[in-house]
Amino acid sequence: MNPAAHLDHHVKSIRHNPKIRSANAKFLQLAAGLTLLVSLLAIWLVRDHTVLLDDLHQLQTETLSNAIARQRMARNLDELRLHGERVLFASTQDERRQALLVVQVVVNRPAFVSDPRISAVASDTERFLNASNANQHFDGGVRTEWLNLAQRLSLLAGEISHEGLNLGTADLKQMQALVSLNQQKLLSALGLLVLSMLAALFLIRRTFIDPLQRIQCAIDRIDLDTESEATVYSNIREIHTIEKSVDAQRLAQSSLRESEARFRSVVELMPDAIVVHSGGKLLHINPAGVAMFGSKTEQDLIGRPILELIHPDSHQNVLARVKRGVEHGEVAGRVEERYVRIDGTSFDAEVQGKPIVLAGQAAVLATLRDITERKAAQEKPAAFSSSLWPCPGKASWSPTPRRPSSM
Repeated sequence: MNPAAHLDHHVKSIRHNPKIRSANAKFLQLAAGLTLLVSLLAIWLVRDHTVLLDDLHQLQTETLSNAIARQRMARNLDELRLHGERVLFASTQDERRQALLVVQVVVNRPAFVSDPRISAVASDTERFLNASNANQHFDGGVRTEWLNLAQRLSLLAGEISHEGLNLGTADLKQMQALVSLNQQKLLSALGLLVLSMLAALFLIRRTFIDPLQRIQCAIDRIDLDTESEATVYSNIREIHTIEKSVDAQRLAQSSLRESEARFRSVVELMPDAIVVHSGGKLLHINPAGVAMFGSKTEQDLIGRPILELIHPDSHQNVLARVKRGVEHGEVAGRVEERYVRIDGTSFDAEVQGKPIVLAGQAAVLATLRDITERKAAQEKPAAFSSSLWPCPGKASWSPTPRRPSSM
């Protein structure tokens, strides 16, 4: 199968091979996989970031609410202490009664009732103020006991206020932990994305770039006229077709190399001289031609003007025959011409030329056969005949045939 038919057969097989895909389909497949991975990663990051924002917002809201509640309870304790002093040291009974009413309202607030510490201090304060208001006796012992209650209220208010501040600090640390966790997730996602991109680049290199590099290497080896290996590895239709074309070119080059080797062997072994000349200069001559022209090596003749090897008597005939062959493609029949060896001696040769194209230029391939001995052999009988008949006018003798006797 010739290379063209080989390539056409493989191109048809490529179109019907389910494992061979076009570059567009392969690229779309890679792009779709990468897009899906990036989309899933983006969805996960957005969802995680949304959850983080919700957690942070909820934590901030709870922190602010708790801090406000603690500060309000601390102010309520201060308010309880102030109104207790009004109950003990009011100048009128109405003012004392109003202050005691405020104390009862503060003590019965849900926040006071839910906290055991505040509830105990508030209950003690309420009982003390109710008893003091009923007895209306404010001696030194009452004042000392009130100072103790007031001190307990002040210390508890400071403790609750400090707890609110500490609670905010703890929540802030928790928020920082959530942000740090989110940063780690982002870094992990970024690392996964980088690995995905590297994997995609690896697949692109393996699928597209490596086969093209093998094709380039094969083409370079073909250009350098060296033996190249088969390059069919890719499952991309376009690249596979190019590889098959390169493979066909490789087969054609190998076939041409073998054909040239056979032709060179035939030319080298032929007994007749074979010469190739173009532009008036000798380009190639086989060993028989080297010996015919009396040379030792081929290099002594290559590049010489072809007319140096032709006898002047045959110059016009040779130039006319070469011109007809190059310009009109005329194949000359066998003719006899006279040639000159490099030592200056001449010889007769039977020549046949054919126009060819060599390296894109017109050239002539000619075969020469030395007929000097043959012509000398043809001249000897003529010389011998003339020696037998020196007188041109004398008739030649012939025997008289005998007449048969009658019976």
